[in-house]
Amino acid sequence: MKETLKIRHYVVGMIYHAGERSVQIMSSRNLAEHFGMARSTVSIALKELVEEGYLIPVKGKGNFTNPRKMMTPFPGKMPPLILLIHNDGRSFYYGSQEWESISTIGKAVTDAGYYFRQLTLTSTKEEELFEEIRGAQGDGLIWVDRLTYSESLLRRLSDSGLPVICDDRRIRSVNSVVFDTASACRKIGRRLAQDRKANILYALGDWYRENDLPSIQKGFFECCGSPMNIAFADVPEEMTQPDQLYHALLRKKWDAVFTYPQRLPLLQSACRQLGIEMPEPLFRLHLRNTPEGAEEFYFPFRERAETTVQRMTELLNGDREIKQILVPMELIRYQSQQKEIAANG
Repeated sequence: MKETLKIRHYVVGMIYHAGERSVQIMSSRNLAEHFGMARSTVSIALKELVEEGYLIPVKGKGNFTNPRKMMTPFPGKMPPLILLIHNDGRSFYYGSQEWESISTIGKAVTDAGYYFRQLTLTSTKEEELFEEIRGAQGDGLIWVDRLTYSESLLRRLSDSGLPVICDDRRIRSVNSVVFDTASACRKIGRRLAQDRKANILYALGDWYRENDLPSIQKGFFECCGSPMNIAFADVPEEMTQPDQLYHALLRKKWDAVFTYPQRLPLLQSACRQLGIEMPEPLFRLHLRNTPEGAEEFYFPFRERAETTVQRMTELLNGDREIKQILVPMELIRYQSQQKEIAANG
């Protein structure tokens, strides 16, 4: 983060939490020590903030915050400020699913009467991330859609007094609100067993193999008492080197294939070239314009957001219990271009 921006965030945070009061900020010497920067850099930042009206200099005393710079001041104390970090906090762009995740949380936060701020992180080291997140002066933190969290960072943030909620059920030291993908995967496994589809081509990445596939296999075994026949294949980005895919498709008649939606045309093209029947496509991701006959997870983002904010409210009110909350999911099967809810697998 640009050093002068750290000072700006500090001052704006002071204005926010002070509400209608004007409060004195630290001296330039103390700010330089606190943020580990040169006093000349602090002076530049303070000069800009005075010129923009965020600070009011008082001769012989120092700089005081200007409550008039807060656009919608509340009498007394401002509402809690809830921070949101999405993925690693450094995303360059958002797709429809990412925006649905972010926007539903933002709406749930503001509907609860809180204020909302999405953080863009600039650091990568844990110590710097801790200082950056704490420097945002939030009253609570919601961190979602990251495949791998640093539990030590989350625990340290929580221990510092910041209520934290993530969406990883493997994290045990802070609260989590998680899509119950394990149950959804078991439903897929049971449905495959009921349809007698045991030969599976799994063309998803390592993360899905480690996190989703065991539950799919468990559901299949629970239903019929025998294991699935699974082969793994990486679907290439382009059909320039399709040998591995062709070999996997030719090995046997596949009943179903797990793949990414954007890779489906490549599979269809390979099947046509080989003159074989296309396996039933199954998706892990929520998307638009899903092909007829496909099955996917439906992610109830609104329900997750509301559950998360409800839990955050409890934490802000003093609840210190650590909970892992599962949000039920649905499976969607597409038939005749109409979405239908699959009945329990």
